[in-house]
Formats: sequence, structure tokens, C-alpha cells
Amino acid sequence: MDNRETRVVQMILLINKFYKQTKMNDSKVTTKDPICGMTVDVATALHTERDGQKFYFCGDHCLQKFLSTPAGTNPVSKPGNCCG
Repeated sequence: MDNRETRVVQMILLINKFYKQTKMNDSKVTTKDPICGMTVDVATALHTERDGQKFYFCGDHCLQKFLSTPAGTNPVSKPGNCCG
């Protein structure tokens, strides 16, 4: 293989690697907001930790409501509570 062919192969491998990484990033991990029940994207949602467990929220309103709930109690999910 000459130098040009080697560069073409390297470029193809690089594009393939980028494509695989992009596809992996496309898959979203979701969970439910414990206050309103809305499905949220773990990568972008507001979150906090309590008793070693992470909780994710649709917005600041639900996060603040959760933080105002005493530790040791689990807020009940109420669909439509604040976000419709």
C-alpha cells in the first residue's frame, strides 16, 4: 500500500469511529421525575442526591419541591401535578 492508500484507510477508520461514538451518544437514558412523573433525560435533567440515590427533575420547581420534602420520605409521583 502506498502512502495515499494508507491515508485513505486511516480516514475511513476515523470516520467509522466517529460514527459509532455518535450513535452511542444518540441513545438516551431516561427516568421519571419523582414529583410530577414526567420522563426526563438523565444527561440533561436537574438532579440531586439523597441517601445515596440520585433523583432527576424536569425543572427547578420539582427540584425545589423535592428538596423541601423531609429526608427519609419519598415524594409521591403525581402526574400532571405541575407540568401537565
